Amino acid sequence: MKREFLEGLLKDIKEEDRKAIVDKIMAENGTDINAAKGDTKKLEDEVKTLKGEKKNLEGQLTTANGTIEDLKKGNPDVEALQTKIKEHEATIAKQKQEHEAEVTKLAREAINTELVGKYKAKNAKAVMALIDAFEAKDNEDYKTLLDAKLKALSEADDTKFMFGEAQIKQNYNPNGGGNPGKEGLGASMAAQRNTTQAPAFDPWAIK
Repeated sequence: MKREFLEGLLKDIKEEDRKAIVDKIMAENGTDINAAKGDTKKLEDEVKTLKGEKKNLEGQLTTANGTIEDLKKGNPDVEALQTKIKEHEATIAKQKQEHEAEVTKLAREAINTELVGKYKAKNAKAVMALIDAFEAKDNEDYKTLLDAKLKALSEADDTKFMFGEAQIKQNYNPNGGGNPGKEGLGASMAAQRNTTQAPAFDPWAIK
């Protein structure tokens, strides 16, 4: 978010008030950006850790499969042992599948965060809810497909309003009439707009 953009939006406000508002918004925006970077870094670290665990698991799987083959050859006629071996094979396969699913999930969450930020989605959760589930061969394919879908949403007439720089709500209520002790017409109307359930405004009732 650029400072010039905010100052342009608030150009009708007094310079000293405008500077204070812009400084506050820029500071808050910086905090949000740093938080998002921290979340992405955390996801990347978790993916690296899980990949290391996956490699270790694959080594264990290779050793276990070798042991199973030796047992099969040495005890071909022991039915109970064959049953145990099959149970062991099923357990290993399930653990491997679950581990790979977790690695993929974390990697794709990191991709989601990156691409939603790239297209400046105002509400990441609402934007992602518009994207139907889709199949992808791998994480690179997932990133390519998701990028295309987000690009299409950011350009479509009925959804492009969900992307871009967030609009700043102006609640500045200047006093009118040159009397600092009396609320002006502009301030009164602004106050009523900022009230959740304000009574009907009658401009002829103001004295």
